[in-house]
Amino acid sequence: MTIDILTKIKYGLRRTVYSIRRAVYGIRYTVYESNSFTLVELLVVVGIIAILSAAVIVLLNPTELLKRGRDSQRISDLKSIQTVIERYQYSGNRIGSMGLANTMYVSLVDVGSSSCADLGLPKLSNGWSYSCVTSTSTLQDVDGTGWVPVNISSTGLLSDLPIDPVNSTSTSNYYFYAYNPSGGFVLGAASFESSKYGIAGSNDAVSTDGGASDYAYEVGTNTTFYQTPNIAVNGNFNSLTSPYTPGWDTSLNGTYRPTTGFSSGYNAGVTAPTVGYHAHATPSCGLNNSGCMEYIDQNCQFGYCHRWLGDSQSWSNPASLFGWGPGTVITVKMMIKVDNTGKIPQFGIYHYSVSGGAYAFGTAITLVTLSAANKWQLITQQYTIDSDWELSSHTASLYIYGHNGTENKMWIDSVEVTYK
Repeated sequence: MTIDILTKIKYGLRRTVYSIRRAVYGIRYTVYESNSFTLVELLVVVGIIAILSAAVIVLLNPTELLKRGRDSQRISDLKSIQTVIERYQYSGNRIGSMGLANTMYVSLVDVGSSSCADLGLPKLSNGWSYSCVTSTSTLQDVDGTGWVPVNISSTGLLSDLPIDPVNSTSTSNYYFYAYNPSGGFVLGAASFESSKYGIAGSNDAVSTDGGASDYAYEVGTNTTFYQTPNIAVNGNFNSLTSPYTPGWDTSLNGTYRPTTGFSSGYNAGVTAPTVGYHAHATPSCGLNNSGCMEYIDQNCQFGYCHRWLGDSQSWSNPASLFGWGPGTVITVKMMIKVDNTGKIPQFGIYHYSVSGGAYAFGTAITLVTLSAANKWQLITQQYTIDSDWELSSHTASLYIYGHNGTENKMWIDSVEVTYK
C-alpha cells in the first residue's frame, strides 16, 4: 500500500512539472507573438515585486503589529472589567464579596491547586498568596466563581470575563485582580509584549499608569497597595532623600540618596573618596523623568581611572525570609541606558560561598553589552541557587556596577528581582 502511495506521489509530481513546463512555454510563445515583454523581463518584474513585498513586510513588522493588537486588547479588557466592577461596587444593590485580603487572583487555571501552586508563578511575599480557578468551565464566569471573585452578573454588562489573549505563565502574560478591604481594587496585565506599549515604548502604558509595578499594566481605584512579586524595594528610585552629603563632591554627585532599598552609591573605601564620581541617585534621570541611579565613569581626570562605581540592595537570611534554597530561580530585570555602547554594565547576586568560605558572585554575575546608545533597554538575567549558597545566616545582595568598559555614563531604573 505504501508503494502505491509513493508511486501516485511520484506520478503527480511528474504531471505538475510537465504542467509548469507547458505554462512557461505558453508564456514565452505569447510574449513572442505579441512583441511584448520577454520572459526575462517578466522574471525581473516578479523579482522586483518580491523585493518590494519583503521590504514592506520588514517595514510593517507583522509580528510587532500582532503584539500591539494584543496589548490594545489587554488595555480594553481591563478597562471594561474595571467599569463593570465600579458599577457593581457603587450601585445601591451591591451584595457579596469583593475578594479576600492579601490575595492575587489570576486569570489562569490550575486543576490541582486553587492556590496556583502548580503554575510556576513568581513567589509573593509579606503574607500574600495567589488564587486561581480549578476548571476552565468556570474561568470566565461573571457570578463570582470565575477568575474575578466578584458577582457582577447583576450588572448585565459582561457575559464573560475577558482573559489575557495569550494567558500563559511561560510568557508571563495573564491578568490579575486584588482587593483592598481598606479601600479600592486593582486589575492588571502581568506584562505587555509590544515595543510600543511596553516599558520605554513610544506609547508606554506600563510605567506611566501610576501602579506598583513598572512592568505590569494596572487600572482600578487603588493601584499601589498590592504586593507585586518584586522584592527589590524602591527599584524605580522614585523615593529619594535630600540633602545627603556623605563627604563626596556634591557638584559632581548631587545631594540625593535612595530613601530605602538601595544604598547611596558612596564608597568610603575607595582611594580619595572626597574626589571624583561615585554612583549616585538623581531625581530626573530615569524613565519619564523620574528618579534613577547614575554612574559617571569619568574619574581618569582625577587620576583614578575606572574606580569602583557601584550600588546594592541586600536581603538578610533569605532562606528564612523568602524560602530561598537549592533550585530557587532568581530573575533580575532592569532598564539600562548608556551614552556609548562601549560602556559595559555589570550586575549579579553576591552571596556567601560554602566552598570558598567567603562572599562571592560565583557564576551569578553578568556583563551586558547594549545594542544602542542613549536608549533605555530592558535587560533580564536568571540565576539558579545551588548548594554552595549559604543563605540561612548570611545576606544576599544585588550589586550593580558602572565602572567597566569605556569611560562613559550609565543609568539604571526599574529594577525588579523575583524568584520561584
